[in-house]
Amino acid sequence: MTQLEAARKGIITEAAAAVAAEERIDAAALRDAVARGTAVIPFNPAHANCRPVGVGRMLSTKINANLGRSVTHSGKGDELEKLDVALKAGADFVMDLSVGADVKSIRQGMLDASPKPLGTVPVYETVSRLKGDIPAMDPALLLGVIKEQAEQGVDFMTLHAGLLRRQIPEAMKRKMGIVSRGGAIMAEWMMESGRETRCTSAGTK
Repeated sequence: MTQLEAARKGIITEAAAAVAAEERIDAAALRDAVARGTAVIPFNPAHANCRPVGVGRMLSTKINANLGRSVTHSGKGDELEKLDVALKAGADFVMDLSVGADVKSIRQGMLDASPKPLGTVPVYETVSRLKGDIPAMDPALLLGVIKEQAEQGVDFMTLHAGLLRRQIPEAMKRKMGIVSRGGAIMAEWMMESGRETRCTSAGTK
């Protein structure tokens, strides 16, 4: 059961109780905020030794640190050193943006070492597996990567689904275009494939 599912059933989870105590707020109020979607607790039970942290309107401001291996520089040891620096500096969340080979092993090392929630951008690993062949990207592969990362213990993910295909030309008129690497990857995939990243209700297209 997810934190959202529990909250919607009126349950105050251990994670929610811990976050409420840390934030010095009423646990029931936090539960209700999670149920409404105005607060979240990114907490994967598969991430051993992780302390739950909440983020939302009624909670204190949090700091996120972006780390990660590039294709040509750094490796598992370097990322653990970066992680240690980020945690000592007070980061509340950490994101692993690693690309290239062996990212799963690098991510596992970070999960093992981080007591704070760890996030990812799954499309980065997906493209790394395809050696940059973005137009040929199979959505099933992306979904598979998301599943694998969740099972490994990743607490939260950035999924780029904020634009419809028809909106991409307008987005490209902005002074800087699409500045998000993941967003640019998904935009290129949509334009090349003629498909788009959106959820549809039953009976609609």
